[in-house]
Amino acid sequence: MVDPFTVKITLKKPDAPFLELLASGEAMIVDKKWAQAGGNFKQATSGTGPFKQGPFEAGVRYGLAKNSDYWEQPYPYLDRIEYASIPKDEVRMQALQTGSVDMTEYIPWQYIKTLEKDPNIRVFVGHDTFNVIRLNPKRPPFDNPKVRQAFNYLIDRKEIVDLAWGGLSRPMTAGLIPEGHWAYPNLNVWSYDPAKGKRLLAEAGVNPAATKILFDSTTLSVHIDDAQIVVTQLQKAGFTQIELKTIDVPTQQKKRVSGDYQMFIDGFSLPNPDPDFYSVWFSSAGPLYAKPVGFADETLDKLLDEGRSTLDQNKRKAIYAQVEQRLTELAPWVFLHWRPMGEATRANINGFARLPGALGYKSTGGLKYVWKE
Repeated sequence: MVDPFTVKITLKKPDAPFLELLASGEAMIVDKKWAQAGGNFKQATSGTGPFKQGPFEAGVRYGLAKNSDYWEQPYPYLDRIEYASIPKDEVRMQALQTGSVDMTEYIPWQYIKTLEKDPNIRVFVGHDTFNVIRLNPKRPPFDNPKVRQAFNYLIDRKEIVDLAWGGLSRPMTAGLIPEGHWAYPNLNVWSYDPAKGKRLLAEAGVNPAATKILFDSTTLSVHIDDAQIVVTQLQKAGFTQIELKTIDVPTQQKKRVSGDYQMFIDGFSLPNPDPDFYSVWFSSAGPLYAKPVGFADETLDKLLDEGRSTLDQNKRKAIYAQVEQRLTELAPWVFLHWRPMGEATRANINGFARLPGALGYKSTGGLKYVWKE
């Protein structure tokens, strides 16, 4: 510590995303003595935020009270906030429509257009979560990158978007850097091209009719609706021996870390806004995909290391364009689409702004700016 208001941090090597990660919602300032004494982060708060913990009942409600000592005056405006746990979509939407709650997150896409027409409600929508199909490069036929590329061409993303998402999703054309991001490379690689897909399969020596595929999916509608359409599309391409196996969410989570799958549909969001997020999946030591399935590429590792250690943003953008290009060549996943994700408030709630690229619980971190008429 340089002085009471300045902290100096010395890194072993240049790390471009460090400051952005330090300012992210996952990085918090807490009392060191409290934490070392066994402070429970799930049931207690110790920090400098705009709200303090109020009444808490696990799985029922979570209360927040205004921190009168908050450093940034005049925030927060609200005296208290109560979070209610309402797992069922239809019940959660009814609570918003009747005014039982002032705000809700995780708006199902089926409700978005209806809520937008309601003069008593304001809707905030982004495309921050995405669906992909993980492919295991250690299990045939996905041990050949041409087969993995082929699957990306055999999938009709527009049909999935129209049938399973009411046209509200956005098809992926390359990797995971979203449009509007400073590093967005504007690559248009993936498209529905069954002729090219079949040609790649032929070059890889794969006969679709003789190839067995075990396709895992949870029973969650955000996964299974896509998966059923994908099965139909692959059957149309000649894969008559494809089995769709449903699993529960705990099993899905185990498969992520064990790599015990041939092909399975998954959905999540970016772990942080910096394109260094690619490392958690696709560096050779990436814990969330590469390491469990033994995926490794020397060129990709070098580019990811270079992207992290380069400080000039324009140079970084060029590096991550190469990262995305390399990923389209390796095709470790079938990149499907960006799902609509939204929050909504009653019309008398002001000051709420949706954070670009943030899930609901991250956007609601800005509640210190919100007031109620």
